[in-house]
Amino acid sequence: MVFGVGSSYLPVSDLALSEMLVRDVGRHPLYEGLYSRDDWSHPGPLLYILLAPFYWLTGGSSIGLGLGTLAINGASVVGMGIVARRRAGTAAMVATFLAVGLLLRTLGADIWGDAWNLHVTIVPFALLGFLVWALLDGDLWVLPVAVFVTSFLAQTHVGFLPLAVPLLGVGVAGVALAAWRSDDPDRWRRLVRPTAVATAVGGVLWLPPLIDIVDGPPRNLGNIVRWFRDAEGGVATVGDGLKVVSGPFGVPPEWATVRQPFGTFGESHYLEDPVVPWLLLAVAVAGVVLWRRRPTGRPLLVVLVTMLALGVAAVARTVGPQFEYRLLWTWVPPVVAFVVVALAGWTWLAESHRSAARWVGAAAVACVAVLALVNGVAGVRAGTFDEGNSDVMAAITPPVVEAVEDVDEPVLVTDPFQAGAWYARGLVLQLERRGIEAVVPPERRWEQSPHRIHDGGPVGATLVVVTDRSVADYLEDPDLELIVEWSDASPEELDALDAAMDRIEADRVAGRIDDERASLLAGDLVAPLQAATDATFYRVAVFRTR
Repeated sequence: MVFGVGSSYLPVSDLALSEMLVRDVGRHPLYEGLYSRDDWSHPGPLLYILLAPFYWLTGGSSIGLGLGTLAINGASVVGMGIVARRRAGTAAMVATFLAVGLLLRTLGADIWGDAWNLHVTIVPFALLGFLVWALLDGDLWVLPVAVFVTSFLAQTHVGFLPLAVPLLGVGVAGVALAAWRSDDPDRWRRLVRPTAVATAVGGVLWLPPLIDIVDGPPRNLGNIVRWFRDAEGGVATVGDGLKVVSGPFGVPPEWATVRQPFGTFGESHYLEDPVVPWLLLAVAVAGVVLWRRRPTGRPLLVVLVTMLALGVAAVARTVGPQFEYRLLWTWVPPVVAFVVVALAGWTWLAESHRSAARWVGAAAVACVAVLALVNGVAGVRAGTFDEGNSDVMAAITPPVVEAVEDVDEPVLVTDPFQAGAWYARGLVLQLERRGIEAVVPPERRWEQSPHRIHDGGPVGATLVVVTDRSVADYLEDPDLELIVEWSDASPEELDALDAAMDRIEADRVAGRIDDERASLLAGDLVAPLQAATDATFYRVAVFRTR
């Protein structure tokens, strides 16, 4: 990341917004997380507070977010190993590292080195499952750590509110139940200190969202509640939840082998092509063995069942489409299940075939070493994250900076169709990093911090960012001056594409094809151009109003 990527990475879209949130830490009030939908953002800023020291250490380089993400994921893996060893011995630790190594190999370095809130939460969610295992097994001082991880997950992405918070609740309920059943007269006294520390940790971490509530109407949290209460985009069903959550237990298991292509319009492919979760039968058999022969493994079974149940409920309550990129957390329960099966198998081997157990243990350690090497090499070879879009930013940023560097007033960056937000957000960040004040229109107030919102005063320049077919229309506008245009396609290819798009639109308007068919045909046309550069759009232009 430091030597192979360095300053060449220029983020766009959500990652540009993320970096701007990190830049706000210690400079501006920060009460909420990354922008999500309509008029609300994710609940809290904890992720960006954790990433800020890495950003500062790299001198404000974008790779600081990647380094911080690697640290978060690395700490989570180490934490899982420590918990597994404390609860069930070295065999459980090796099984944990083996499962996580397989998970990381399938995810790829582009994901476990990515600070996007849907990616940076995957491995910490697995850590939370192990922390709850420790809680249910009587390790009381895990409680403050579990509260920290739960807060991190719930603040970073709202989807973990129905996953992480109830999971922690199961751990707390287990601790309380164990104390109530215990005959030890000091059982309640031993809960006081870890509970007090955990309460203090939770209070400090949730102070920013609480300020948002106390400071006036709950602008963000209230909007989140309204969004999920009204569910105007429609919600999924329990059947959908069962398909999505059980899918990774099919043969072969996707999470440990090869990631499958998205379904139609990016939804989970398990909705269209559900699989029979045969591996759950092995998990059930292993669970029986573990329950009977390894009491310390029983809490892990509770964690697994809880994760599966919460997962089904969370998917069933998802508003709108079941996009696959939102559902990578469904690979975490299989990781826990892998440890359950491995621990049950090891228990049986250790009791019945000790010599075979030694060979199996040695083979498992060797597999962990190989996976560590494979993942390490993959990380080294990963190169610049989101390289296609980063290259677009590298092409359009210098001309834009040169065009506005002498203005005295703020630069207003707009993107009329929101599609240009990929690069408009990136331009706001790059201008800011070069000491040029950049603002966005008031209608973008939900996705940017207040100090980046245009207050209606004079501006030194207004930039308009457009993409794809819109570029041709804007080139004909006499009130706009072209600053820079980027495309890997030739003018002839762009003209041919526009003509084909016009035919598709004419067929759609005439009723010869429906909207879905038109969208698929248009996607097929632009896919080769996008694949050639790996950028989200095939044509980008930045204009300045005259």
